[in-house]
Amino acid sequence: MKNFTFCTTKTIVNEKGGLARADEFVAGLNCKRVLIVTDKGVVAAGHYEKLARSLSSAGIGFCDYQDVGPDPSEQMVYAAADAGSRHDIDGVVGIGGGSSLDVAKAVAVICKTKTRLDEIFGIEKVTGTRLPLTLIPTTAGTGSEVTYSSVITAADGKKKVVISTKLYADVALLDVELTRTMPTVVAATTGMDAIVHAIEAYTSVNKKNPLSDMLAIEALKLLLGNIETAVGEGEHWEARSGMLLGAMLAGQAFSNSSVSSIHGFAYPLGEMFHLSHGLSNSLMIAPIMKFNASATRDYADISRRLFKEVSADSDENATAFFIRKIDGVLAALKLNKKLRDLGVKDRQVEELAKAAFSQERLNLNNPRKIKLEDAIAIYQAAF
Repeated sequence: MKNFTFCTTKTIVNEKGGLARADEFVAGLNCKRVLIVTDKGVVAAGHYEKLARSLSSAGIGFCDYQDVGPDPSEQMVYAAADAGSRHDIDGVVGIGGGSSLDVAKAVAVICKTKTRLDEIFGIEKVTGTRLPLTLIPTTAGTGSEVTYSSVITAADGKKKVVISTKLYADVALLDVELTRTMPTVVAATTGMDAIVHAIEAYTSVNKKNPLSDMLAIEALKLLLGNIETAVGEGEHWEARSGMLLGAMLAGQAFSNSSVSSIHGFAYPLGEMFHLSHGLSNSLMIAPIMKFNASATRDYADISRRLFKEVSADSDENATAFFIRKIDGVLAALKLNKKLRDLGVKDRQVEELAKAAFSQERLNLNNPRKIKLEDAIAIYQAAF
């Protein structure tokens, strides 16, 4: 067995209604004044008010930054950090989707170390310590509450990543009640994002390990078994809980194994056409899986571990069955769209391909080597 290192968040709390006890977890980190990082949707849904009430009940002071948006920018990170610095905070609480949690992670570093983002973009460039960090997801998708990365849109419009084990939160609080307010389309696209995380964690060629494999499979059982019900029946708490836990397990898996070319091909769609990350992944999952199918038996292994009906099938048949399952989920969620349906022009395919081909860090993890002409063909298949 190859050597590996597995890291994750120190404390994970999975509790319906747990937001009311947020003060206990924050106080347990010896925080007296915290910055709440969130977005307008979380405020409108009433989650911010519940968090504020909990903190106030314990005498914990707080200020906030409520302007996080999709694909958060450097400016958002610095504005949030400035808000925290003005109030001399000693901790950070992120509540929201992946964007808010990613900003919270970066801010916890910047407010403590006084560094700039361009100094910490990359792998393990964070030096020193960060402020105590509590992360509370309101979507079941990114798994950001248990990952050690922060994806930020840099000043040049490109997505860049801070990757450091120092970004693992002290506490991840999963409260399924917070996912109730997710719009249907958000529940669908974030759920597919989590499914991609689990699949890519299992198929990543460089850092996959027995623990990430185990987590990826358990995540897929929960995600594929619950996503259609969770999206179609917003009050189905068991399905919602399954999605929230599945997304977290997928986050633990890919944080230790890495993602690969589905993400690599999704990023340019977000950068150039401002499509949500979950939707971008939904557009690229099937074309990438079909491209990879002949080069890996991992899809077949996943298929056999999930579906009894293919337990004795050949690798080829088990792989094809799994891909059909993914196609079926996309269709059920009405995410079986083509790039042309979302404003992409035929003449832009080559530009997209060049951008995806440049995602070397991710493509190196893909089960099949991708050449530029392959990248063009993959986008054409998605077009």
